[in-house]
Amino acid sequence: MLEFVFLVVGLLILTVAIAAVLRGRAASKKARPASTSGLLEPESPLIPSDNLRPGMVNALTGGEVNARDIRLTLLDLAVRGCLLITPVKTAAGQDSWRLRPASLPDQTALFDYERILLEDSFAHGAETLAELTSDPAKPLRRAQIALKEHTDAQHWFSTDPRGRHSKLGWIGALITVVGLLVVASMFIDWAATKDFRGVIGGLAIAAAGILIASQGRARNPHTHQGLLARTEVEQLSSTLKALRPEEIAVASAGAEFSRLLPWAIGLGAEKQLAKAVDDQLRRAATWGQQVDLQLHWFVPEAGFPSVDVAQQITGELATVVNRKPNGNRPAHQVVGHG
Repeated sequence: MLEFVFLVVGLLILTVAIAAVLRGRAASKKARPASTSGLLEPESPLIPSDNLRPGMVNALTGGEVNARDIRLTLLDLAVRGCLLITPVKTAAGQDSWRLRPASLPDQTALFDYERILLEDSFAHGAETLAELTSDPAKPLRRAQIALKEHTDAQHWFSTDPRGRHSKLGWIGALITVVGLLVVASMFIDWAATKDFRGVIGGLAIAAAGILIASQGRARNPHTHQGLLARTEVEQLSSTLKALRPEEIAVASAGAEFSRLLPWAIGLGAEKQLAKAVDDQLRRAATWGQQVDLQLHWFVPEAGFPSVDVAQQITGELATVVNRKPNGNRPAHQVVGHG
């Protein structure tokens, strides 16, 4: 009789768990906006919204901000005309940047964390990234905290995106443990009664627990506003990674390359962007239209490379942006509730 009870209870719990998972998936699909739902159709998928910046992508996807996001912001500010970047080598032979203020930026076009980064970085005579990092006033750290506060204020997440265990996850784990205990008990019973129904019931309970736990881990913590922003960034990422040379206007290649470079590095698509630009400039030269890659913000001491200009410049800049401090340790992160 006990074996039959466990079988019925186990199958009932499994049925309820399956129904809950299917309902949750349907609700998730309904909540996710269509590719252009709620968004003004841009002139091009390569034109992000004004309220997004490359340095905010990490916070949008994972709720965290680290030193890489600040270096990416410095590059973004440079291509927007606020800074001049000169590649240099550190005493240890690492690639780095010398940074100099350029034209006075339009304060209304800057977010608070960008304004803090520009104002604090050069207040004590620092010029290189290494000097900024070692500055006792910690300008990069202050900008990092301000960036986290700014992204938190966007309300992109309904729950803490860094949470490893939701309530459903804990409930599912508990049900799984109960199911395994039932299986162990019913195996002993099976040896004595030859009735396997109890074991099946225990396995059903354990399977239900696993389904519930997986649903807890799969829940999307993004709000509707967060989903809209993430969808826009995903569209931009897909477009950059599939970018073709003919999509780059030769006459404005330098401006397009500059505008897209921080986004491409932030999204891991810098190689595709640089190759598309170089290939298009090479095609133009073949057609008798020699065009130099004009970058007002990039001031190399040794002059521009003679071949594959975009790829060589991108490699130098991406190496600095993506560098992890102290070998393989991840960059220091600022975390908090979204």
